[in-house]
Amino acid sequence: MMEKICPRCGGCFICSNDSIMDCHCASISLDATQRNFIAENYKGCLCNDCLRLIQETFYSVKINPRYASKPRPNLSNRKNTQE
Repeated sequence: MMEKICPRCGGCFICSNDSIMDCHCASISLDATQRNFIAENYKGCLCNDCLRLIQETFYSVKINPRYASKPRPNLSNRKNTQE
C-alpha cells in the first residue's frame, strides 16, 4: 500500500497497487473510452471520488468534447435510479 495524491483533485488516497484486487479502483467499472480519457489526461492513479465522478458523468456532461460524438455504452440493463 502507498499513499498517493490524485492528479485530478489533489486529494490523498491509499493505493493498493501491490494487491490490485483490494484497491478501491478494482470496484469501479469504466469502459474503454473512459479509461483512455484518464490515461491521456492524468499521470498515475485517480482517487475513488474522481473515478466515480468520471464513471457517473463522463457522457452526461461531455467531459471532453473529443469524446462527445462517440456512441454511449448500452445502459438499458441498468436500473433507473431516479424513479
